[in-house]
Amino acid sequence: MRILLYSLIFAPDVCANAYMFSDMAKEMKHQGHTVTVITTTPHYDGKIAAQKRKNLRPGKKSYYFKSIFESSTVYHIDVPPKKGNRIDRVKTFYRLHKYAIKLVDDESIQADIVLAQTPPPIIAAVDCYRLAKKLGAKSVLVLQDLWVNSMIMKGKLKEPFRSMLLAYESKQYNKLDALCTISSAMGNVVAPKLQKKDKLNVIPNFVDTTLYYPIDATAEIRKKYGVSQNDFVISYVGNIGNAQDLTPLLTYAKEHQNENIKVLIAGNGTKEEYYKQMMVGINSVKFLGYVPREETLQINAVSDVCLVMLAKHVIETSFPSKIYTIMAMGKPILITCEARSAAGQFVEDNSIGWSARTDNSNEFAQIMSELKKRPQTLNTYGENALNLIKSTYSQDIVVGQYIELFKRLIG
Repeated sequence: MRILLYSLIFAPDVCANAYMFSDMAKEMKHQGHTVTVITTTPHYDGKIAAQKRKNLRPGKKSYYFKSIFESSTVYHIDVPPKKGNRIDRVKTFYRLHKYAIKLVDDESIQADIVLAQTPPPIIAAVDCYRLAKKLGAKSVLVLQDLWVNSMIMKGKLKEPFRSMLLAYESKQYNKLDALCTISSAMGNVVAPKLQKKDKLNVIPNFVDTTLYYPIDATAEIRKKYGVSQNDFVISYVGNIGNAQDLTPLLTYAKEHQNENIKVLIAGNGTKEEYYKQMMVGINSVKFLGYVPREETLQINAVSDVCLVMLAKHVIETSFPSKIYTIMAMGKPILITCEARSAAGQFVEDNSIGWSARTDNSNEFAQIMSELKKRPQTLNTYGENALNLIKSTYSQDIVVGQYIELFKRLIG
């Protein structure tokens, strides 16, 4: 099949969504399909985006660049060189929306399937349908998050705008040939928006097991991060923004700073500086900044427990892909989330970790203090996680589910 991937973020940009569609493109190519990508120029991390942009080749027209990823052609529509503030993001969404159709004509792109993912919110659905109609292809949208519902839960959408936006969202969803959510809980939120329920598919995210796998915590790696074999090491790797709440972890680190506990925090985002200021003078906590995903293996290798930390408003509106990457490295998980969170339930139901409520630092501390005494349980849960990845959430298995969906749509 000829598959066109449409994504706001893609390699060489760096974030979970970029990795997800990049790994998907690689696996689809591996399974024998032709893949083309429409995305943006690197902008997610302004510190490294400029350097990555230099490696792109000019396109036929000045509004886009080109690159090759795993022998697939990638078209990068030129956008502001940083994620930036709200205005920068709107400019980025607008340029992607404005030029995607034009790019199809200028490069004579062909496809049987258009697969798009959110974000951008709603715009991805609009463009997925437009591109598919233009190409005579089937349209499939992957909902990585439910932006409208998330805004409602945070109290940021008021009437009548709230009802208008929900109605417009449903209208766009119903134009598509298929929608995919990454968890059943998200599917339950989306289902009432659809006139034809058979359009909805639940296909989880996955992890590339050629990139994420268990490695030994060598003396050299421990020295790199300033931890010893006697330390109890807790790590968090990922975005540090409004969808994450690191308060329970940092409260625990402050209260137990005189014990043999070390905390490694890798990543960046809008709240990074806020949390750094909170921990001034606490030597047991290290902020490592952004690290390439290859280094995640080393951080997790020295970790006894790996964290997923969700803000209170994140319940059914998302499912963190970092859960799968931690599992692939054979590590147990402690997730902070709302009691009704599908991600927390997933971790506990599969005996791969534990969950604590985001707004309860005491519960987090109690669980962590108990885990320090149970190294064998930590090992067992890590083994459970790795076995589950191999059987259910590896790249070949999950991408195979997308391919089967595409075949059904094409007939």
